[in-house]
Parts: sequence; C-alpha cells; structure tokens
Amino acid sequence: MVSEAKLQSQLLDPLDSVQTTYKTRYLQAFDEVTGKCEQVRSEIDNLPDSGAFQAIAELVKIEALASVDVGTLRDEANASKDSLFQSSLDRNAVERALKERPQPEGCSLHVDDADQLVNEAEEAHGKALSVVLSALVNMASLLRQPSLRSLLEQGKQEPFIADVLAAPTEAKLADLLAERIPADPGNAKLLAKYLKRIVVRVLHLHDFKPSRTKVEKCDIETVVGEFRGFLENAVHSDGKGQSTILEIE
Repeated sequence: MVSEAKLQSQLLDPLDSVQTTYKTRYLQAFDEVTGKCEQVRSEIDNLPDSGAFQAIAELVKIEALASVDVGTLRDEANASKDSLFQSSLDRNAVERALKERPQPEGCSLHVDDADQLVNEAEEAHGKALSVVLSALVNMASLLRQPSLRSLLEQGKQEPFIADVLAAPTEAKLADLLAERIPADPGNAKLLAKYLKRIVVRVLHLHDFKPSRTKVEKCDIETVVGEFRGFLENAVHSDGKGQSTILEIE
C-alpha cells in the first residue's frame, strides 16, 4: 500500500468486517449445534419416562414377556448420545477465542459442518427411540402369537384384553400398550393373569452344534433334522402344564 490511509480503507477495514461476519456466523452455528445436541441428550435421558419404556418395564414382570432386560435397554438407548457433538468450551469461551483465531482451540466445530451435526443429532435421537420402540413391538409380536392369543381369549370379556386382541398389527398393539399400561399398570397385571402358563425361552443359534459343519446337498436333511431336534428339546424341556415360546437369537 502506498499510504496508511489506503492500507486502512482497502485492507484493514474490510478484514474487520469479514472477521465480524465470520464471528457472528460461527456463534450462530455453535448455538444451533449445541442447542440441538443438548435437546437430544435431554430427550434420550427422559426416554425411561416415556409411555413405551414404562410399558416395557411393566410387561417384563410377566414371565411370558420377560426376554427384555430393562437395564440393557436403557444402556443401548443412552449409547446413542456418544455420537453427539461436544465442546470443552462454553459459548462465552468460544466468543473470546474467536478474537484470536478463526478455529477456537478446544472446539472442533467448523461452520460448514453445522447442518450435518444437527442431522446427526436427530438421527441419534431416532436411533435411541427406535431401540425402545423395537423392544415394545417385539413384545407385541409375542402377544399376537397363537398360543398367547388363545390364552388371552379367556379374558376377552375384559375391555383391555378385548382391545389387545382387536389390535390389527404389531405396531398398533405396541401403541395401545404404550398408552394404556402406563396410565393403569393394572392392565399389565390383567395380561399376566391370563398368560401364566406361557414361558419364553431364549435360544441362541451358536448353541446348535450340527454333526456336520461342511454341508453338501446330501447332508441337508440330516442337518435339518438335527436342528428340528434342537428346537423340540428346547420346547419340551420345561415340563408339563405350560407352553413354551422360543425366541431365537
């Protein structure tokens, strides 16, 4: 620059304007991302208070539906928070740091990544919610099994049992359970009353040990027969006077 005036007007003043604009945009992005992540963390933390989770917590007390571990379910939902954006700096510290450099030390946020981080936070919430809802839908699926439905038919004079039997799909039944059981835990006890004879046994596929691990076409019937025996032994091993449903994992 040929003069101090030109240096000021052509470089320093425009640079100051750029810095101010960038600082404003960075803080907006920081507020947007951290606000969304904090909201999602709170929603995930509050999942145990949701109707679906409370319904599960009551239903696992029924032996026929006890294949869900509530503690593990909570941990799986909370694990979704691990992917959320975190910063060791609060907003005031970020604002101070921006006076010295465009990328505050201790804050990994880049302005162009803000939208992606918000989307990832929404996905994390959806994943946590899906973990809980899937567990409830699995329980609803068990209630729609013929052996359980036949027992529930004995209580169809009860309005809640009648509604359970009338639910057209597993998803609709899950919605019904999430709404009605937290409102009246007695409804879970009503289900238990008619499902006492049902036992759900978790069967792990890795426990199946066929006589042949390398199977040719001529061996298929043999292995199929062994697997049938594996299932039948599991079904009949709990004794008389009750029905067993196998849940294969």
